[in-house]
Amino acid sequence: MKMDFAPYVRAQAVSMSRSGIDVTVLYTPPYSMKWIWHTKKILIGRREEHDGLFHEIICYLPKTHIRPLDVFMRIVLGRHEIRRLERRGYSFNLIHVHTYEAAQLGKWYSRRSRIPMVITEHYTGFARGILGKGEMRTAIRGFHDADVRLAVSQPLADSLFRLTNICFDVLPNFIDTAFFAPDNNQVAFEYDFLAVGHLLPKKNHRLLIESFSHLAPREHDYHLALVGEGISRTDLEKAIRALGLEKNVHLLGFQNSLGVRDALRRSRIYCMPSLFETFGIAVIEAMAVGLPAVVTSSGGPETIVEHGKTGFIAESTVQGYSKALQAALDREWNRDAIRQRTIELYSEQTVISQLQSIYDEAMRRHKLN
Repeated sequence: MKMDFAPYVRAQAVSMSRSGIDVTVLYTPPYSMKWIWHTKKILIGRREEHDGLFHEIICYLPKTHIRPLDVFMRIVLGRHEIRRLERRGYSFNLIHVHTYEAAQLGKWYSRRSRIPMVITEHYTGFARGILGKGEMRTAIRGFHDADVRLAVSQPLADSLFRLTNICFDVLPNFIDTAFFAPDNNQVAFEYDFLAVGHLLPKKNHRLLIESFSHLAPREHDYHLALVGEGISRTDLEKAIRALGLEKNVHLLGFQNSLGVRDALRRSRIYCMPSLFETFGIAVIEAMAVGLPAVVTSSGGPETIVEHGKTGFIAESTVQGYSKALQAALDREWNRDAIRQRTIELYSEQTVISQLQSIYDEAMRRHKLN
């Protein structure tokens, strides 16, 4: 089991450092007893690394599963690490926090150092309606305290406005489009359909498998591959056996970035049938390789895909999704055009340039307040 240390946040920080900005990342990833059980590891302490203008500090913190206590412990640890940096002579011009739970620590440091705070919200819990009243109050306070508020997609920004009456600007995620690129030597596809992501109920892989079964995959020798691990794996294996698709559906397990890129290059069509997303970074990875994508209106992917041009936005039903899969198979796609549009909108250079302008605006607003 892999512990996920916010790879997108780290990638954004690394990119900022490459553009000439001195960046320090402070992260306290909570990990669960389940993770300890599976890995037989307990991580305690801190890790600090430097690479040019990029400085990373990770403090390992196991969960107690008492939410208020876990949040409090992360704030205390964060303050301790910030004071440690100050004693070493560090100072900063701006703080950028990710998700509302980090806003309290961000507010403390913003006021302490009289610097602006930017917040980016990624959390699907707002669209899923799973935040309690206390959590919503905490989120609203944190959003009000920020000089600039960002959401990773327009649907998330709209959802946040409906819930909080606070406006958010939109800054999408980005990928390394030089890394996620087609293999010009690829001559044949191994998989007709591919999905990448944690095997969780909200990812809706069961719908994908059932929709795939309606295409008569055994008769046509179609193949579907799923990259990822998670709590739904056992249920998905049962569904595959029940449908008699053991030879047509392939569970590839967790793959690193190279493995994901390799699977994308060997696939014809990308699938994301999720119930809830805030963006859909795996979609742009696939499209950068030249794959059309069949997605659902789940909170982000539907803003990435141009229906009929770079893929299809399908209904979240077996009938509707299977129809879209078949249509995607039948169409001749301009894969070069799909990749080019992805580069124009979601490349590192494009998004980081926007983020630099946002930082300038945050500092301007802070001076006026």
